[in-house]
Amino acid sequence: MTKLEDKILELLREPTTGLRASEIRRHLNLSSSAEIRQCRTKLRELCDSGKLVKRRGGRYWRTQASNLASGKLSVNPRGFGFVSRDDAPDQPDIFIPPKGMHMAMSGDRVQVSLTDVDDERGPSGIIVQVLETGQDEITGVYLNLFGKGYLSPMRRDFPESIPVAEVSLPEGQEIADGDWVAARVLPRSHPGERLEVCVCRRIGKADSVAGDLDAIVNEFNLLPPYSSEEKRQAGQTIPREIGREDLQALPIVTVDPEDAKDFDDALSFQWDGQSDTVTVGIHIADVAAYIAPDSPLDLKARERGFTAYLPGRTLPMLPKPLAAELCSLREDQPRRAHSVFLTVSRSSGEVIGQRRVHSLIRVCKRLSFNQVEDFLQERPIPPWPPEVHDTLAGLRDTYRVMRQTRAAREEFMELESNDVRVMCAEDPPRIVGLKRSEPNESHALVEEFMLAANSAVAKELAQRRIPGVYRIHDQPRPADIDEFRRWLKDSLSIKLGSMRDRAGMNRFLEKIAKTPFRDIAASAFLRTLQRAVYAAGPGEHFGLGKSLYCHFTSPIRRYSDLLVHQQLWAADAGEPFRTPSQCGDLAKACTELEANNDSAYFAAVDRLKLRYIGQQAEANEAVYYEGIVASRQKDRLSVFIPELGLYGSIPTRSTRRPPRMPARRREQHKAMHPPLNYRCGEIIFVEVEKADTVKGLLELRPMRVRLK
Repeated sequence: MTKLEDKILELLREPTTGLRASEIRRHLNLSSSAEIRQCRTKLRELCDSGKLVKRRGGRYWRTQASNLASGKLSVNPRGFGFVSRDDAPDQPDIFIPPKGMHMAMSGDRVQVSLTDVDDERGPSGIIVQVLETGQDEITGVYLNLFGKGYLSPMRRDFPESIPVAEVSLPEGQEIADGDWVAARVLPRSHPGERLEVCVCRRIGKADSVAGDLDAIVNEFNLLPPYSSEEKRQAGQTIPREIGREDLQALPIVTVDPEDAKDFDDALSFQWDGQSDTVTVGIHIADVAAYIAPDSPLDLKARERGFTAYLPGRTLPMLPKPLAAELCSLREDQPRRAHSVFLTVSRSSGEVIGQRRVHSLIRVCKRLSFNQVEDFLQERPIPPWPPEVHDTLAGLRDTYRVMRQTRAAREEFMELESNDVRVMCAEDPPRIVGLKRSEPNESHALVEEFMLAANSAVAKELAQRRIPGVYRIHDQPRPADIDEFRRWLKDSLSIKLGSMRDRAGMNRFLEKIAKTPFRDIAASAFLRTLQRAVYAAGPGEHFGLGKSLYCHFTSPIRRYSDLLVHQQLWAADAGEPFRTPSQCGDLAKACTELEANNDSAYFAAVDRLKLRYIGQQAEANEAVYYEGIVASRQKDRLSVFIPELGLYGSIPTRSTRRPPRMPARRREQHKAMHPPLNYRCGEIIFVEVEKADTVKGLLELRPMRVRLK
């Protein structure tokens, strides 16, 4: 520490109002040009190191422990960020303006000096120290610009480009301009020092679907497929034994997508033809028979957490011999199952009894959602055996009354999905088109019985005090709902009453369901809801309107479900089961893995949609779309394109009013350059300016406004 630094820090020890640079120089008798420059440099260094903070009015303050906070940084692509506090997680996040970022990146754990000015978004501060780097490795595209290497990161919340200081590739690897690469962030001595990276591995070409998927897998640390040896060993797994009911004579059907490769749930229906009660059987693959807790297979499944479904690539949680063969409920094959039987009133739709058993079943018919939808809508269907037809008819009637009763009692939220899926072929992966998945009754039928089975198992876990993992969904924060209501009123001129309960929210969803801005309003509403998580103790699932709920029905592709199966197996067999503390740790891990898998999926979908747009352009097809103005910012408009299920942006410069010109050219120019006054919810035509498959961003330009 220099003498000048000592003097400055000592001088600022006492004042409660801070001192300007000129006041510091006067107190320290610094008057020469050299002394002034030295003081200016030292003040900047002290601010960079976190020992001083410069606040509004140009006053310098000595950093006090009471004025510091630490937490995880999330950066917005527009340059500002928010820090979630370690010491006070219930407090509002700290807003970090662009000038206070000091080159910190999303995911970094940082120390923040709070300022005396609160932003409209909450308390504000500046980053004074990076305590822990959030991500050591970055995935991006290598660019060679005028002989200098740069990395363009995949993540939007990272800088647009980062200088490449070193290239250290494995022997035999080379990189070229435009390749996907992995790069290591180089250490920095202080927060203000510029970011630099070392390229350490080539991933693949950035102009291919396979390269995009490889980059996604690397960026989100998704584990690779099982090796041939691991698959071979899994195929030789000897199942554990437990008492089972033989249900092979019971008519049981599976209902899945046409391209499904594994089948972990099936349904049955029984009725004596006279009584008011029916029995619905929900039969789930008994994966716990093959995977004991803490076995090698269990540890590998736990590490993955979920099957990762990317367009054109599936990374299964379980090895294929288990997921698609031994555990899969295949047609006309005897299979070990875990069955939940629900006794349901035909008149009221209430579940009045439940029973769970380990079973041996034989699926009599594999059905697709499309086939079941044809049956439900009374369209022509293939000739089925009478028992299959009767089973579907009984399930249909029971589902409809159960759903009606549940809607009245639980007021669950009617969140219908209208996703646009990327249709990909595999080996090698290639895009074959886009398909909008409309909700239909066949999906609702299967969902109704899966929800009922999950609820029944959660109820049993709680009643028998078996430690498990529950699915929790907290209520939306009132401040978020109020902000959303203001946005509806200001942007879309929609006035609603109270939205503090599910009934009010369902009124909103019903109101917008048939409006042109349904997609953007529903998307904005979903962002106000909190994310569902896993927890070791029971709690409310706000979206479903349930107080007890867990995941049980997909043990082939979700570890949370497998864990519940293992706990029930232990309870039934009189074996030790995991403690509540262990379940809590696994619940937290599952929550984090699920969020990561979801992020990887959306990142892949966005980039492959943009690559599909590029393919259309290369084929000399007109790439223009009908869009809906979703929001207005100072520098750009956000536009939702229903045909793609994708948001794009129009820079404000593209919407400026045309200059003055002769009257004879005015009409022609007006058609080419639409006016500035776009409103949220307005339908416009746009064409593609740029499809950035690295960042996953779509830049548009307006064509004309559709006349209403």
